[in-house]
Amino acid sequence: MLERLSKVVREVGQGAVEQKTTASIRNSVVAVCLSVIVSVPTWAQGSVDEKPNGFAMTGDLLVARPIGLAMTVVGTAAFLVSLPFTALAGSVTE
Repeated sequence: MLERLSKVVREVGQGAVEQKTTASIRNSVVAVCLSVIVSVPTWAQGSVDEKPNGFAMTGDLLVARPIGLAMTVVGTAAFLVSLPFTALAGSVTE
């Protein structure tokens, strides 16, 4: 009887530890999400350069634009390859 009681006490204690751990993880995730939400407007304001120099414009023309075009082509190809499977599942609009 005493063994059984101590086993129940251990299980209850373990459940409390698991609940505290779950609550701690949940609170951490909420804190990270809130910090990201608050900092996004700051990132957006700092990224606008009204008067870029010639080096920045050349880099945009020769590096950023071709990479953007290539990623568009890769994304389109991936969509077209997955389209038949998505259509079979009935979730094309998603």
